[in-house]
Amino acid sequence: MQAAKIILDRLVPSLRPVEMPAVLTLPASATLAGQAKAVVNAAAAGELDPSQAAQIVTALGGVAKSIEATELLERIEALKRRGVLYADRRP
Repeated sequence: MQAAKIILDRLVPSLRPVEMPAVLTLPASATLAGQAKAVVNAAAAGELDPSQAAQIVTALGGVAKSIEATELLERIEALKRRGVLYADRRP
């Protein structure tokens, strides 16, 4: 009986819960923090599943990190152009 269960589990994997897609309109003019707040409010109002809200907020955090890294790189490049920093100079 155990062998049959193992074979059956490999042939027909157990079903996993799937979340239904949710439509969420974020305020385009809002900051990333404002958009994250809108997501949390939508979850609190029951318009969005909490796990979906967590995924969206995590994605917004990733976008924020990308923006931060891009802006930092631009600032460093501007300092190099002004001669404040020396390019590729290490102590």
